[in-house]
Amino acid sequence: MNFDRFLTQLGYKSLGWGYHTSEQYEKNISHLDKIINWLETSGLYPEHLSKVKEKFYSVNRDYGYHRNSELKYKNMVDEAEESLESDDLTDEPERLAAYNFLCDDGTFGYKNWEEMYDEYKRLQKYTERVDELRNRVETINDPKKKKRVEDFITKYDEEVEYFNENSIANLSKESDTSYGLSEFTVLAGNYYVSRDVVFSGTDDDWDKALREYIENMDFSGFDDDYFSNFIDSWQVWNSVEDDEREKLEESIKNDPTDYFDSDELVLSDEQLSEIQELENERKDLDPNEDSERIEEIETEIESIRDNPVGFDHSMLDEKIEELLADIKSDIEDDAYSYLKNNGFEISNYVDWDEVYDDNYRDSDYGLLTYDGSYYYYRIEGRTYYVGWYDKA
Repeated sequence: MNFDRFLTQLGYKSLGWGYHTSEQYEKNISHLDKIINWLETSGLYPEHLSKVKEKFYSVNRDYGYHRNSELKYKNMVDEAEESLESDDLTDEPERLAAYNFLCDDGTFGYKNWEEMYDEYKRLQKYTERVDELRNRVETINDPKKKKRVEDFITKYDEEVEYFNENSIANLSKESDTSYGLSEFTVLAGNYYVSRDVVFSGTDDDWDKALREYIENMDFSGFDDDYFSNFIDSWQVWNSVEDDEREKLEESIKNDPTDYFDSDELVLSDEQLSEIQELENERKDLDPNEDSERIEEIETEIESIRDNPVGFDHSMLDEKIEELLADIKSDIEDDAYSYLKNNGFEISNYVDWDEVYDDNYRDSDYGLLTYDGSYYYYRIEGRTYYVGWYDKA
């Protein structure tokens, strides 16, 4: 339903447009400034003001050239009435749900949009009768009867004014939406506005909005321990494997005794070189004169042979792979502890999809709203959820 049109047409009628004699036509045309002033000051859909001006200036020009243009004016009104009767108010269910919410919280004076529309149709039904009475009231001679007619017209005008202040046309859809939800604000006016922004949508809309909201959350304030269950161990292993390999190779070469059993150790190159030097020294010694030194050399050689610190280099790759497998297993079992113990930045290895999924499972639509509350309304057989937040 075109809300702009149904409110505007009601406004046309409430200003006294209905009968189309030449005298009344001139009176209607003279109301142009009043019409425009009403639209400008009402705060209702100012973007349509230029169209209203253009239409009535056009009528005014036609009247200037064609004194018998009453029929054209009447046809224009009849056409508007016909289109109004065929309108369907339910083509914007998000707006209707948002309106119902604002009715519930007291921003608007009707119970819901259905009551508001019923009131519109009731007022519309009396429009022509009121127009007729406006034209006749000055000709009524009976003071009591004239007073009753004037009171009726006044009451009708007050009801129209109340309707204009509380109709759904005062609910403006924003160009920007909150995470894909339809967003509405109450247009400027003397309203009790308890909500800055109201947004509305189906459960599918809210599900998507909630997921998007969570994915844009700032998790920097979360303790690292929170992420212990969301570490991507595969990512950790792939990022550290090469570094661990290099460190192991260097460490094994520097201190093989930490990695091989005693029966796996062999004399290192340095030990073999040392033994060779000792044996060369022994050759140059006199057994009779240097017996004491010869005995020391033999003791030293024996000690070296008993304590090998080298390893068979053909075993290096096998040992590295063995140790890497242990590290990989540790990471798979507890990647968080591995990262923590080795000084890594935890957030660089978090599986964020898992974090988002966990928060999504543990959250409801209240996460999107100002006070954690949200409401739902059945529109056209489907549930629409509504919440609000304060832009300030």
